Amino acid sequence: MNDKLRRKIKTSSLTALAAGLVLWMPIGCGDDDDGSPFGDGGSGGEQSTGGKTSTGGKASTGGKSSTGGVTGAGGGPSSGGETASGGSSTTGGAASTGGATSTGGAASTGGSKATGGTSADGGSDGGPPDGGNVADCSGEITQEAANLCLTLNPQDITLGDTADLDGKGTLVVRVFKAAGAAETDLLAAKVIAPPTDPNATPVNVKDLPKIGFKGLPETVYVQTLFIDNPGYFAQGANPSLVYGMFIGGFDLNGGVRPPPPLRKVTLAKGEETAVSQPLIALRKFTGMLVKYPGQSDPPIPPLTPTGDGQGPALIGVFDQQAPQGATVIGGAQNGPLTCIDVKAAATPVLATTTGFFYLSQPAETNTVWFGGQVDDYGTAVTSPQNPSGAMVSLNQQQLLIKSVAVGAKDYSVAAPVQVTLTAVVSPSPATDTVHCGSPVQPDAGGDSGSN
Repeated sequence: MNDKLRRKIKTSSLTALAAGLVLWMPIGCGDDDDGSPFGDGGSGGEQSTGGKTSTGGKASTGGKSSTGGVTGAGGGPSSGGETASGGSSTTGGAASTGGATSTGGAASTGGSKATGGTSADGGSDGGPPDGGNVADCSGEITQEAANLCLTLNPQDITLGDTADLDGKGTLVVRVFKAAGAAETDLLAAKVIAPPTDPNATPVNVKDLPKIGFKGLPETVYVQTLFIDNPGYFAQGANPSLVYGMFIGGFDLNGGVRPPPPLRKVTLAKGEETAVSQPLIALRKFTGMLVKYPGQSDPPIPPLTPTGDGQGPALIGVFDQQAPQGATVIGGAQNGPLTCIDVKAAATPVLATTTGFFYLSQPAETNTVWFGGQVDDYGTAVTSPQNPSGAMVSLNQQQLLIKSVAVGAKDYSVAAPVQVTLTAVVSPSPATDTVHCGSPVQPDAGGDSGSN
């Protein structure tokens, strides 16, 4: 096989991969008024409820579980494996990377001061205008409105010893009147142990209280965030999801891209409806983005960018090896991945960062797949289905190279996950307009034959 075929893969076969990697966390989506951690979403499925108005909606499945394909040799590291990392890279951006789109400040807002809650309840400014509909379960019932008693069921996870994975943190439950979770649709909210209260006792994810709301309409959408990782709050007013969280109420059947909506919950006027809501753990991984350095026997050249080799990078996590149509279940971007200079890198290691992934219905052992991308020409911004010139991590069979086995109770992946860039999406554009520090200036030398 000639060198060009080893280093490039036809665009038609890369379209689905590029779309998956680019669309799972688009840069700049969401806004300060968007209450969804993933951005805008459509209508969701039915939340399974209990009590007098049981709806029995279907549970989130997390999409496909097939692995698909083989890990053939060629097109990158021999035998579809990984290469030596060639050194190390400092970690960084732990809290701010690996986020999806903005959560809209969900965790920093709260209702009014505790209204019949526990002593750890604490409202903060910015919640719904009337906190009177926040109450314990079995509160006052009126014939004109509905009450909700929410039981939270987190996945059974082996907790860690560090503050970001110890299972102690802040609980946020918000009730909306629409699946998109916009701030303008917020009906009620309850925050237990907000980080702004130094006297609050952190909530233990293994011992979550029941949460009650009263005076609600018959159709609501309930979003729950348990924030274990304090780095979530370090992001400022418009935080993104990070590892070390448990999330509930989202319809994750299609993954995190497109943005998942909230599930509908049906209540009954004049009654208190018991609802059991699963909480999905956002598990931690440390990703090491690497450029393929080449090898001598058999001779395979190193990865060579066709542009200047500079651009934003990301790592995506998938539930199958073949990226075409795969469910995107996590990833990392921003932080050390904000802009990568592949040509200037002194070692094959381009960046080390952290991100998250989830398993909706984990088996005892689960296989997850990791893919990487550097958008050399910026084509992913204007043409996400066809990011020409981007460097990606695929083998000769156009399959993802790196997989990791994850136990059902694992809260993190112990070893760094090496994601090796092996190929360039062809054809490359004639002009490279993306550069680290100067993303709008064209690169005169960025044609398909440049180094």
